[in-house]
Amino acid sequence: MAYPFRPMTTQELRKLSRDQLKGGVFMAYTPELSYKSSCTLRRIAWALDIPMTKAIEMVFDHMPVILDKEKVCQGCRDKTRCDDCSFNYENISRKEDICKN
Repeated sequence: MAYPFRPMTTQELRKLSRDQLKGGVFMAYTPELSYKSSCTLRRIAWALDIPMTKAIEMVFDHMPVILDKEKVCQGCRDKTRCDDCSFNYENISRKEDICKN
């Protein structure tokens, strides 16, 4: 799965189907990491012997475990994606069930 290396224009985003956006195939923009965060991510990737792109995905997968889910939900500005949200209790339960098997 390849991500674009440049921010997508509004026109490009509008051309994408809802399924493409919902599936996380495209990023609206590429966030820049600070030097310190980049070094931290690199060390995580080295420790796990995986690319930095996979390491950052693992970091984000772990966020719902350590952050206050209710606070994140209350602060959310996109209530249209709750079914796929990592902070949704039902999704977390499903992930935990999958991991146990």
